[in-house]
Formats: sequence, C-alpha cells, structure tokens
Amino acid sequence: MRSAAIFENWVKRMDKQIHLGERSILRYFECPDGIHVTEYQGNEQMVKIPDSIEHIPVTAVSRKAFLNNRMLHTVQVPEEVRSVGDWAFANCPSLETVILPKEEIVFGRNVFSRSHRLKRIFLYTNGNVRKDRQGQEETAALLAASSRILQADYLLKPLEAGSEAWLRSFDERMFTVFGQKEEETLRDLVFCAEEDIEEKQEAFLKEWRKRKAELAYFRLSYPGGLSAVAKEFLQKYILERTKGCGSESAWDVLKEGGEDQIQYAKILLEAGGVNDLNFTNMLADLGEHHTELKAYLLKWKSDHGSDEKAECFWKTNFSI
Repeated sequence: MRSAAIFENWVKRMDKQIHLGERSILRYFECPDGIHVTEYQGNEQMVKIPDSIEHIPVTAVSRKAFLNNRMLHTVQVPEEVRSVGDWAFANCPSLETVILPKEEIVFGRNVFSRSHRLKRIFLYTNGNVRKDRQGQEETAALLAASSRILQADYLLKPLEAGSEAWLRSFDERMFTVFGQKEEETLRDLVFCAEEDIEEKQEAFLKEWRKRKAELAYFRLSYPGGLSAVAKEFLQKYILERTKGCGSESAWDVLKEGGEDQIQYAKILLEAGGVNDLNFTNMLADLGEHHTELKAYLLKWKSDHGSDEKAECFWKTNFSI
C-alpha cells in the first residue's frame, strides 16, 4: 500500500495539465500505453474526457481521478480507455449519468462508491451514443444499479451488459442480497461509542431494508430477462412491506421515489399493496406533500373501487 501511495505521489509531481474550460483542469501522465488521466479539478456539470491529448490516445482513468467532485453530473469516457482505477468516480453526489465505450474495460474497486444518484451507465460504439432505444435505456439502468444498489462492481462489464448471461448474474447477486440476514449485515459495522450502538444499528437496518425494497421496485421496473418466479417473489416482497405491515420499507421507498414515484406506485398497485384497509392511512401519511402521488392513488381508487381479492389476502395475513 505504501509503495502504491509513493508511486501515486510521484506521478502527480510529474503529470501535465490541460484546461477543459475556464475553471476546469485535467491532469494527466504519459505512459507507454497512452495517456492516463490522473485528476480533474473543476465545477463543470458535464465533462467529456478528451479522446486524445497531444495526439496520444487517452487509455486510462486513474484511481481517485474524479473523487469527491460535487458538481459532476455527466461524464463521458473516451473510446480507447481500457482501465478505470479505484474510486475514480467515487463520492460524486451529483453524478447521474456515465457514458462508457462498449469495450473490455478493467475496473478497480469502488469506482462509483457513494455516488448515490447514479442512474444510468450508457454504452457506445464507434463514437455513436444513443439513449433513445428502450433496450439501451434498460441496460444503462441495470448497469448503474449493479454498482449503486447491488454493490457488485464485478458486474461492470460493458461488453456483456444486457446479455442473458449477464442478466442471470445480476439476478443471482440480487437474490444474494435478499437472502442476507440482518445480523449478517451488522457484522462489518464499527461503532465509536457503546452508548449509541442500538440507535446506530436500528438506523443502519432501516436503510438496509429500504435498500432491498428499492431493489425490488427497481428490478420490476426493468424486467428484462426476469423469470416469472422471480417476478412473483419481488411482488410478494413489496406486498409484505407496504403500509400497515410490520415493516413499511416498501411504502417508505415509494414516498421517497422522486422521479420513479409513479412507476413504483404502479408496481405496488399491481402487487395488490393498496386496498380499502390501508388506503386512508396512506393518504394521511402523505399529508400535504406528494400531491402527484396522492392524485394518482385517488384516481386509481375512483377507477377500481374496492379490491375484494386484496382485502381477503390482507385480512388473512395482516392486522392493521
């Protein structure tokens, strides 16, 4: 570890820089295989890393190159890049879109760690970036989720993403997450003060439950390659965690769904998670906020009336 840090500091002393804008600087280092981007400093929302510098192709984005950049919203990586280092785009709170070449790329550890708003990783070939096709949109969303939700950077494989084999791997990892017991998720926690251990544990578990509910919503929103058995499992998972259940994590995620809120509401309705037994409590919980969601639920109620099948299920399985 120390030798790696020494080498990194040596590279930073030797690197060069170019301006991408009035207040944006890209530092780089020339290596035998091409240009390695070592650091970006700037406040641009959209950054397109140059394809070449001094007529030499850019082939790598080094570790921590964009780490902690709070303004970055979209970044496009050059077509000749074949490696992206550890934490290269980590802790970028505004980062939503990444555009990568559909090539064999070696990714380091935690490349997008704590970039919690990452929604799409689009792929392109021959300089052609297309975001309009449904298949590409779904693959972009699933690819981003493999890092953001599943925390499985081994799924960052541009050449394989979206294929049947890749989707199977995605779902295998997904069910591993669902299969983890809560006590297992607490093993890696380190608490600084004994007096607030219980409080920290409960906060952590609440976020963990919400993460799994978000995963269920997400996969049902992008169901490519999803088996009927898997779909049934995910719907049941949401149904058992809606308003009125012991855990309301699915309802909490729906309330915080942002731009995905109506899509998540459709999924909850299809699963049978809204009925006469919890509808009034849902509206009360939404209060004066979430006006679009309230209007959507009210229209659904007006169109569908009482759902006797859902009520029977709830009366048998839950008490409110």
